[in-house]
Amino acid sequence: MNRLDWQNLIATAPPGLSLAALARHLNQEYLQTRYWAKLFGYSWTDGRSLPHPGKYDHRRKLNPALADWSRTNLELAKQFNISRQRIWELRRKHQPCPNIPLTNSKPSDSESSPIALPESNPGT
Repeated sequence: MNRLDWQNLIATAPPGLSLAALARHLNQEYLQTRYWAKLFGYSWTDGRSLPHPGKYDHRRKLNPALADWSRTNLELAKQFNISRQRIWELRRKHQPCPNIPLTNSKPSDSESSPIALPESNPGT
């Protein structure tokens, strides 16, 4: 193929294809297509910047105030359509610490002090 053939091929190609798609469309080799496309000023898209189809929308933001943190990571991930790993990260960052009483005694005994220590028997 000569220069004029390549110019005609490039001119008839639809605009905005990636180089790989352009090479497939023209039924030519990738490196030759890249050379001639650059020479004739074909504006291609960078295939690396195209969003890849996936199960989750990784650009989606989650407002932590909307999350019911009593639910499991899997349930939250399904609700907000993000990965369980992302829920785990957000849970560690935004979930308030649970109010776990550190007591071994009855609830009525713990009113006097916030933390009840185990009883010690000095005589035994």
